[in-house]
Amino acid sequence: MYVVDASVFASIIVKDKFYNSAKELIVKYRREGLITVDIVFVELANAPWKHTFKPKRTPEKMFNELKTSYHHLYRTQYRKFIAQKT
Repeated sequence: MYVVDASVFASIIVKDKFYNSAKELIVKYRREGLITVDIVFVELANAPWKHTFKPKRTPEKMFNELKTSYHHLYRTQYRKFIAQKT
């Protein structure tokens, strides 16, 4: 089992320079089991804003697309995450 930091998932959402490495890591180790911190969804909610407005790594016109990607992830995966906890 491997612990995955939220930054790995954020790289996949925002498709930054670490996107390929992050995706490879998830694919390579998912069968062995991946876990992350409980606040990963909170940390990921900040990723689109952070990458767009703080260091300006992502063009501002992509902000809405990033928000949509995150909302989809949240709607589909957060429910599964909560269901596993109960």
